[in-house]
Amino acid sequence: MYHIPNDKRTIRSATHIYAGLQACLKTKSFEEITITDIQKASGVSRSTFYRLFDNLSDVIYWTCDTYLARSFEAISEEDQHDELALTRHFVAFWMEQSEFFELMLQVRQPFILYQCLLQTSGKMRKDEKVPLCASSWTDDTEARYALNLHAGIIFSLLKTWLEGGRKESIDEVMIILEKQLDTFSKTRSSRPTLPDQIPPSKKVLHDHGES
Repeated sequence: MYHIPNDKRTIRSATHIYAGLQACLKTKSFEEITITDIQKASGVSRSTFYRLFDNLSDVIYWTCDTYLARSFEAISEEDQHDELALTRHFVAFWMEQSEFFELMLQVRQPFILYQCLLQTSGKMRKDEKVPLCASSWTDDTEARYALNLHAGIIFSLLKTWLEGGRKESIDEVMIILEKQLDTFSKTRSSRPTLPDQIPPSKKVLHDHGES
């Protein structure tokens, strides 16, 4: 866990530590990097490191949360009302931060983004700061599934895009997503209606063979 209060000096030290981690990864694997390496590369003392972070993974968590905070702050009023537009916003934002996402893949911890997305979204929901399109969620169960689904979609799109060489534009990625969602919707609507899916008001007529 990281312990970083909202003051400029502490944030500056944390930023230097992350820059030091980036520098170390050019010559060593994540598992080989020591706190001494970070100290030398960042110019931040060992005691300061442990005051801010418990371990190296926490540096990545903090950086991810920092970017996420910026992405939520940048949500437009138009995006607030449209779940696909909101997904586009987050995917486009993280495409711009692809260097950091690539670092997470390099250290074999890409799921940090997924976990941070869930934690940040859950906290915002608790604080009643979620986008307006989330107001359609009827209860905690639906919200839990929705948050996991949205986080998974964003994470999967970014991972696929990055591993494929970053060839697609945000427009092309969203076209692919919408096509897949449309496929699921058509598949569902084309299935024959089962008796236990028929509304109670119509089931009596259905059981007697009436239209």
